[in-house]
Parts: sequence; structure tokens; C-alpha cells
Amino acid sequence: VAVLCAVSLTNAASLPGSNPCTWGPSYWCKSVSQAEECNSVDFCVEKQWRNSTAGLLGGDKCTQGPAYWCSGEDTISECGAEEYCARVATAAPTSTATEPLGQNKCTWGPAYWC
Repeated sequence: VAVLCAVSLTNAASLPGSNPCTWGPSYWCKSVSQAEECNSVDFCVEKQWRNSTAGLLGGDKCTQGPAYWCSGEDTISECGAEEYCARVATAAPTSTATEPLGQNKCTWGPAYWC
């Protein structure tokens, strides 16, 4: 029985898909550590990361939430948030608070919270 178990464990390591580096670029380029693990850093830099920071956590500033989207005319158009920011601006009560927009980190949205 012990010999059978040892043979089974040896064969399990060579099952197709058991090595995550065989899963392709969606795995390799998910993070720098995974690219290093799979010896794919050059590939990921050239094909996936060179012109795109959106795949990196925090790389796309438009994932920072409404406090960023609606912070100015340039960011409103950059993030395509014209409709949202207009709706929020008209629904928001007038505030007499002295805290600048975006000062409270709790308003930064899911990109900051998570």
C-alpha cells in the first residue's frame, strides 16, 4: 500500500495543470512575484505591462473612487464620470464643513478600502 501511495503522489505532481506556470500569461503577469516564479518577467514587461498600469493594483487612478473621479474637470473626463459627478453634485447637500473634498480617506472608495 505504501508503494502505491508513493507512486500516486509522484504521478500527481506531473498532472497537466498542476504547475501554475503552465497556465499562461494570465497567471504569469498577475504579479511581479508570479512572473519571477515562472521566469516570465521579460515577457510580461514587453507584452502586458509596458503600456498598461491598469493591471497593477492602484495603477489605474480611476479605480480610486468618486473622491478622485469628481475632484476636478480633468479627472471627471479622464474617468468618464461626467454623469455620475453631475448627479452626485446635484444630490449632495450644501456643506459648511471646512474639510476639503477627498480629505476623508473613507470617501476614497473601494480601491482604497480593499
